[in-house]
Amino acid sequence: MKRNLQEWCRKVKRGRKAKALFFSCHLIRKILHKGRGDNSMSRKFRQTISSILSLLLVVGLILTNPITVGAQGKTFSDVDARHGWALQSITKMSLKGLIEGTNDGRFLPDQKVSKEQAVAMALRTMGLKTEAEAYSGTDYSSLYRDVSDWAKGYVSVAHREGLLQLEDGEEFRGKYEASRQWVAQLLVRMIEKEAEAKLYENVAGTFSDNDDISQWASNYVKLAASNEFDLIKGFENTNGSFSFRPKQAVTRAQFAVLVNRAEKHLATRVGNEVQGQILSYMGDEMLLETKSGQMKVTLSSDTQVFKDNQKVSFSSIARYQPVNVLLGATSSSTAAMIEILDEAAAQETITGTLSKVVKEFKTIAVTTPEGLKNYQLVDQVSFGSKDGTVQSIDDLAVDDTIEITVIGGKVIKIYRVIGQADLSSSGLIYEVDATKGLLTLQKGTSVKVYSISPNAAVSYPDHRTAGFNGLRKGMEVEVKLDSSLVTEIKVITIIEEGTVISVSQDQAYLTVQGKENTRPSVYKLSPTATIKLQGQTASGASDIQAGDNIDILIGSDGTITSLDITNRSQSSVKVEDSDLISGKVFSLDKTNKTIILEFDKDGKKSYQPYEFDTTYELYINGSYRNSLDDIKKDMRAKLQLYEDKIVYLEVDNRLDGTVVRVDADRRIVTLALATGEQKPYYVDSSYDVTIRHESGEDLSDLERNDFVRVKLDNANKITEIDVRRDYIYVVTDLYESSKKFYAEDEDEDEYSFYLNAGVDLKIPGKDRPKFADIKEGDTVKATYIGDELEKVEVLPSYKAMVTNINTDKKEYTVLKNDGTTLTLTFGTGDVIKYKSYEYTQLSSLSVNDRIQVSDWAGGKKRLIKMEKITGDYYYKDSNYIYVVEGVRSYKYAPELFVRSGNKGVTLDSLKRNDKIEIYRLDDLVYEVNKLN
Repeated sequence: MKRNLQEWCRKVKRGRKAKALFFSCHLIRKILHKGRGDNSMSRKFRQTISSILSLLLVVGLILTNPITVGAQGKTFSDVDARHGWALQSITKMSLKGLIEGTNDGRFLPDQKVSKEQAVAMALRTMGLKTEAEAYSGTDYSSLYRDVSDWAKGYVSVAHREGLLQLEDGEEFRGKYEASRQWVAQLLVRMIEKEAEAKLYENVAGTFSDNDDISQWASNYVKLAASNEFDLIKGFENTNGSFSFRPKQAVTRAQFAVLVNRAEKHLATRVGNEVQGQILSYMGDEMLLETKSGQMKVTLSSDTQVFKDNQKVSFSSIARYQPVNVLLGATSSSTAAMIEILDEAAAQETITGTLSKVVKEFKTIAVTTPEGLKNYQLVDQVSFGSKDGTVQSIDDLAVDDTIEITVIGGKVIKIYRVIGQADLSSSGLIYEVDATKGLLTLQKGTSVKVYSISPNAAVSYPDHRTAGFNGLRKGMEVEVKLDSSLVTEIKVITIIEEGTVISVSQDQAYLTVQGKENTRPSVYKLSPTATIKLQGQTASGASDIQAGDNIDILIGSDGTITSLDITNRSQSSVKVEDSDLISGKVFSLDKTNKTIILEFDKDGKKSYQPYEFDTTYELYINGSYRNSLDDIKKDMRAKLQLYEDKIVYLEVDNRLDGTVVRVDADRRIVTLALATGEQKPYYVDSSYDVTIRHESGEDLSDLERNDFVRVKLDNANKITEIDVRRDYIYVVTDLYESSKKFYAEDEDEDEYSFYLNAGVDLKIPGKDRPKFADIKEGDTVKATYIGDELEKVEVLPSYKAMVTNINTDKKEYTVLKNDGTTLTLTFGTGDVIKYKSYEYTQLSSLSVNDRIQVSDWAGGKKRLIKMEKITGDYYYKDSNYIYVVEGVRSYKYAPELFVRSGNKGVTLDSLKRNDKIEIYRLDDLVYEVNKLN
C-alpha cells in the first residue's frame, strides 16, 4: 500500500490538480515516514492509518479522475466536472447512439461543432442516420459548399427534409463553425416549426443584443428562445438582462444539450423510452404506471440515474416520482438511464371543446372524444392563444376548441386552439337581415349570427357595386371581424338567377339577363364548370339553350363555375357514359333492384328512383362487391346510367378530412372536416393505416395537411385510415378494351391501372377525356386514397429543341415544335434523363439537343434527351423511315415533326440520299432534321 500511495502522489504532483491535493500527499508522506522501521506500531493504529490513507486515496481519485459517460461500453474520458451541466444530455444522446466520440475514447466537448456535424447529429436524432449513411439518391450536397465526403449523404437528406434550403445562400458551408443563430434555425426546422417562426415577425425580441442577430435569423431565435419551445437560452448579464451572442460558435457539449431539448418536440424519438410514475421500487425492480398500463423495469449496475441535471445514486429514486426511462438496446425491460422529472413532466394535455364554465367553483366542462368531463382549475391558471387575445377565463367562449394541461387532475394551463370569435370567419350566407344589420353564416350543420358595421365594405369578384343588396343565400364569403362586428365582407362566389339570352358559337360565353339587373351581362363559362339540369348532371355546355332559366355560381375569377338549368328536367337529356350522378342513399328495394337517391339543393330535398341493369359494377367503401346487402341509408352515392339503368354504383360512408395534428402516443388525430370544423378523434388500438406503395404504416407516417378517408366504429373511434398520395408514372402499354394501362415510375418499376367509371380522368385540352386519349409515353399523375385509385391526370409535356443554355442563371431556352420559344429555369429536383442515366446538373444538356419536357411531382420538370441517329434518307412508308446505311428502318410517331433549319416541312419533301438526323425516344422517331 505504501508503494501505491507514493506512486499516486508522484502522479498528482505532475497533474493539474497538484496544488489542490498537496495537503493530502503531504499528510501521506508524514505518516509513512513516521512508521518507517517502527515495528512497535500497534495493529489497531496501523488499521486506523490504513483507513485514513484509503479515504484520502478515494478522495484524490474522485478529484482527479474525469467523469465518464457510458455509451454501449464506450466512455468519454474528457467529459469531466467542468461539463456537469451537459452530462445528462451527453449521456442520453450517447446511449442512443446519436453522438459519437473519437477512436481513442474522447468526446471533445469543448471543440466547436461544424455545421455539417450539427446537421448529422440533428438527422440522427430524427431517426434518419441509417438512411443518410446509405443515401444513394440525388446528390443535393453538390448544391452547397465545403461539404466533407462523409457528410454528403447527411447534407442530401437534410436538404430533402427541409433542414437546409438553397435560399439560405452562404449561411451553410459544411466545414464552418456553427453559430448560435444558425443552430437556432436548424433546431426550428428540425421540429418542423418553420411556418410558426413567421408568426414571430412582429414579436419583440427579449435579448439585450437583439441588434446583433442577423435579420434572417431573428424569427428563428425568437421561437427557439420562447417559453413554449425552450430550445435555446441566453446568457445572464450583470444587470439581470440576457444576451444571446448570435455569432458565438457552439461547442459539441452545448449542441448535445440543444439537440436533446429539440428531441422532446419530435413526434417520434430514437430509442425505446417510456414515461410514467413509480408505483413501487424494491431491490433492482421498479414498477411504473404508464399511459399504456403498468410496466416492470429492471435496474442494473450500468443504469445511470439523473435528477435536476445531476448524476445521482439509486438512493434518490422514490415512490410516486415521475420518471423518463431509456430502456437498453439489448433488453426491452432493463433501464439504461433514468431521468427523475419534476412535477410538470407528469402533466397531461387534453384537447376538446369548451362546453361550460362555472367560475365560482373554478370548474370547466370539456367535451372530448371520450365524452363530457369536468376539470377543476388551480388558483393561478396560465392562459394563451395564437393571437394572444386570451388572457383570462373571461376571454374564452363556449364551443372554443381548447388544449388544457392537467396535473393531478387539476388544470394549470388553457390554450385556445380555435376560437369562435376570431378576427375573421368564412362560410355560406344563410340570411342577410339588412333591417337589423345582421349576417348569418352557415358552416356545415351550424350557423352563427354577426352584427354588421354600418360602414362595412362589400366586395365582389367581378367588381360589381351592388353592396348589401347583392348578397344572396348560398354565396360563399369571407368576413373580417372586430369583436364579432363585421367590418368587411369579401364575396368569393356569386349566386345569381337569370335567363339565358344567347350562347356563343364556341359555347364559351353566355349572355344572361339577371333577375334583378336592368341590363344583360356576358359571362365566360369555365372549362371545368359543372352543368346540371334541376340538380342532375348534364352532358355539358351543349345542353344550355337560349331561354333557359338558370342559377349560376360565379367564381373568384369572374367565370361561371356552376350552372343549374331550373326549367328543364333530366329526362330530356341523354346521360353519357362518363357522367356520374351524385346523391345520398334514401332507400333500397333489393327485390325490385331499385334505389332511391336523395338530393339537397339550397336546403330543398328531392328524390329520384333508379333501376339497376341486369349487370352492374358495385363498390362499397372503395371495395368491389357483388351484393347489395351492405348498402345503408345516408351513404354517399355516385351512379352511372346507360339507357336509363344503373351500370355502375359506388357508395361510401367513410369520413373525409385533412390532418391537422397527430398525437401518436395518445392515438389522437385531429381532422379538418369539409364543414370547416376541426375535430379530434381517438384511434382504436387495432387500427389500419393504408398508404399506396408503403408497408407497415402507422400513425407516425401521417403528415400535416394529408387528406385522409377514415372509417369510424360505433364508439366514433377511427379504425381505418386511407391516406391520399400522388405518384408520377410514364405510360408504357395501353389496353383500351379493358380500360387498363401499364406505367413505370422513375425507378422503372411497372404498375397496372384500371380506369373504372369511378376514376376521375383529366387530360389537358380535353373537356370530356376518354381512355383512348391516353398515349404511350404520356406522363401521368395517379392519385390514390389508400390503395384505391381516385384520379389519373395526364401531365402537360412537349417536344422541343434546346437553343440556348445559361448555366450561371440555371436557365435554358427551347424552341417547341409548334414554333413558340420558352426560357425555363432548371430548378432543384429537375432531372435530365438520357437512356438509363439521370443527371441533376444543367451542364448535362447541350444546344441542339432534342428533348421531351414533362411536368413532374412537386412542380419539378423531367427532361428526356432523345437519341440522335445520322444517316442518308432512303424512303418512308406509313409507319417507318428507312435510311441508306444497311437500309435500316425506324418507326415514327403519329405526331412526327420534320424540320429543315428552323422551319417545319413535310416528310414527303425529303429526297433519297438527303442527309438527315433522326431523333427518337422509346424506339419511336419524333423528329427528323434535314441537314442539306
